[in-house]
Amino acid sequence: MINDWIKPSIRFKITGKCNLNCNFCHKEGNMEIDDMIPNDRFIEVIDKLTSGINSINVKITGGEPLLNQHVEDIVLKFHHHKKINTISLITNGTILKSKQFWLNLKNNGLHEVVMSINNVKGQDEYSNNHINQISNLELLSELGYNIKINTIAYNDFNYTRDKLSNLLKLKKKYNFDIVILNNLFDIERSQSIIYNLIEYFSMKIKRIFVREGTSNQIILYSNKDHSIEFYIKISYRYFSPEYCNNCEKKDNCYEGFYGSRIEIKNGKYYERLCLYRNDDKVNLAI
Repeated sequence: MINDWIKPSIRFKITGKCNLNCNFCHKEGNMEIDDMIPNDRFIEVIDKLTSGINSINVKITGGEPLLNQHVEDIVLKFHHHKKINTISLITNGTILKSKQFWLNLKNNGLHEVVMSINNVKGQDEYSNNHINQISNLELLSELGYNIKINTIAYNDFNYTRDKLSNLLKLKKKYNFDIVILNNLFDIERSQSIIYNLIEYFSMKIKRIFVREGTSNQIILYSNKDHSIEFYIKISYRYFSPEYCNNCEKKDNCYEGFYGSRIEIKNGKYYERLCLYRNDDKVNLAI
């Protein structure tokens, strides 16, 4: 049962720098990369990637994209490109930014901010990181952004349940979507936690979203009176016949073929098609 097809998207890794070192982070495959600069070569790469298609969505990632000093201009370049549809920025939200900064990004064409929040209870609630996340969240909500909060199902069920309960409280105040993600480094425990959450909150499937030709599948769950809703990204092991069939890592690959990640290394642009491999068959020079 598929209700909606997700529009094609490309992830641009605009920096390899990050101010955190989370043990569940897959680092988008490789963080030993250069910062992207919105110059003529940057535009040439976008033109080449979008050749032959009508439109595409862009996800700006890293590392932590807010550490790239050119992020405002990068968003503007995407916005002015005729083939770019929507622009999202994925951040851990722990770097406190001003209202003017977020307003500039919105005016430059940023549609959506996806923030990763994974510690919302106990002493972490009062840490500087969490305080900064809430401050940024307040500004994003005030400015009318589309907001998603990503959170990883890890540690154990009680920890993740309490974290989700706190996020559901925040959701009432700041109006965002919650997306629960797998921990790709501990997939069995992670998915067990997710299935237990579905049972604990008495959730039922409401909609299923799939990006054709990729492993990107998102399921929207809701309880009976729709007072609780959250999205779940279950590990959906779709493998590309072209890139995955003869891969020796396939048996232990839980992301499958997710799509394109664009990065720049030693001044050269590459299209990364796999989290786990670094050979030239899945890291294609652009």
